[in-house]
Formats: sequence, structure tokens, C-alpha cells
Amino acid sequence: MYLIGCERLNIKQNSNTESLLARVGGGYVKFEDHVLKQNKYYQRMLVIYMIKSGESLEWVVEQLVENKKIHGSLDLSGAYAEKSMTKARSRYSLSPNRRSTLAF
Repeated sequence: MYLIGCERLNIKQNSNTESLLARVGGGYVKFEDHVLKQNKYYQRMLVIYMIKSGESLEWVVEQLVENKKIHGSLDLSGAYAEKSMTKARSRYSLSPNRRSTLAF
């Protein structure tokens, strides 16, 4: 079980090709393909959790690793979601540690 972005995934190694496979839905997909496809989603969700909680990326990841709920009062429904995402983009782009902290 591995934490990839904001999601826990079962990862196994294919014995024939020695590539990594991620359990997604009812089957397995190549880990590299899955991460490339879901990369933006994982980043967006981490930023939303940061805004929702008002905490740092490190705190959010720690909560996810410990399987704890991330509490906050941010309503992400309707038109407010776009405003929140605009805030998330600006906070993300201003983060000096963005590359080192969001590396997968």
C-alpha cells in the first residue's frame, strides 16, 4: 500500500516485465501510466486539502499517511469551487518549495 498524491494504492511488480502495476478499480494498470494520467488531479487535491485545512503540505501528507480526516470549513460546491481553485492556483504558484514538496 503506497500513498500516491492523496490516494492509497496497492502496487505490485509484474514478474514477467518487472514493471510496477497499480491496482485501479477492478484491475491493474501500469504505475507510470496511471501517475502521468492522474498527476494534475493529485496535485489539485493536495492543494485543496491545504486550503481546506489552512495547513502546510507536510501536515496534509502526514494526515493522509496516518489515515486521518482533514477538517476544514471550506465549501467546494458550485461557483465557490472555482473561486477556491483560483486561490489554490495562486497559493501553489507562490510556494517557494513547490518543486521539492510536490515531487512524486
